[in-house]
Amino acid sequence: MKSKPLLAAASILALLFLAVGDACFVELAGANPIHDMWAYAGEVPPDLNTNPPVISIFSPENDSTYGAAIVSLSLNVSVGNSTTASSRVLEEIYYKADWQPNNIYVYQYIWDSSIYPNAPPRKTEFSTTVNLTGLQPSPRFQPERIPEGKHIVVVYAVERGTYESHRGPGVNILSSTIYFNGFNITSSSVVSFIIDTTPPSISGLSVKNKAYSISDVPLNFTVDESVTQISYVMDGQENVTIGGNTTLSGLTDGTHNVTVYAKDAAGNIGASKTVYFSVRVLFPATLVATASAASVAIAVVGVGIMVYFRKRNH
Repeated sequence: MKSKPLLAAASILALLFLAVGDACFVELAGANPIHDMWAYAGEVPPDLNTNPPVISIFSPENDSTYGAAIVSLSLNVSVGNSTTASSRVLEEIYYKADWQPNNIYVYQYIWDSSIYPNAPPRKTEFSTTVNLTGLQPSPRFQPERIPEGKHIVVVYAVERGTYESHRGPGVNILSSTIYFNGFNITSSSVVSFIIDTTPPSISGLSVKNKAYSISDVPLNFTVDESVTQISYVMDGQENVTIGGNTTLSGLTDGTHNVTVYAKDAAGNIGASKTVYFSVRVLFPATLVATASAASVAIAVVGVGIMVYFRKRNH
């Protein structure tokens, strides 16, 4: 009778041993990392299998010209590919503008969550759009303005990551210590652009404030910069696009006025002074030509008659 309780107790002990044995096997195999400890093993440079962050700048467009002194910086940054890193996050993103003395940060990760409990989560990708700030404070409620001229902006992104170094025994048989190395890797991207808020200047108009006795008046002028479009407005009518110096043809008798316009690559439009003049054509060209032809014909007929009578008299 005593053999049955002993057999039952032995069976229970065997099951417990198997359960504990399985648990130890699972933990020792590292399948459950709950008890694993991490230990810092020092900084190392990034290896060749780790690429730097990828920076994409959407605005300002490279080598573009802007007619406003307020320009947006729009970008996207993501961590680079790596086949060896065990973790990677963006640490900071900032830009350096040639008109600014200091770096301007658009993203910084705060590592110490005990001091900053509301710190944002770690990011592997970040996008933003901000106004590029000017050099001097502007009037109240007005954005700072970027100085005129050509500018360069360099965007920097710093990535923080770790490599697993090795594993060692933990505080007990069910745990292990994972040693890791930290690394930083930085990338940069450059964009250049021009701020041009000054309109073209048009001078030296050949049309003067006077009376012309011809119906075709030359229109010559000078523009102080390279432009994308030139046009003129005659007597307040529609804008006429031209390629440069031209001639105002077929002008009617009376008073006229003309204004020349020029637009540069930034969209700034400059205008010349408006010139008022008049046209007084006393003898139209067609009438003069007809009269000249008639005079020649009369002269030829007259000479013919004189020759005829001379011959007859003889």
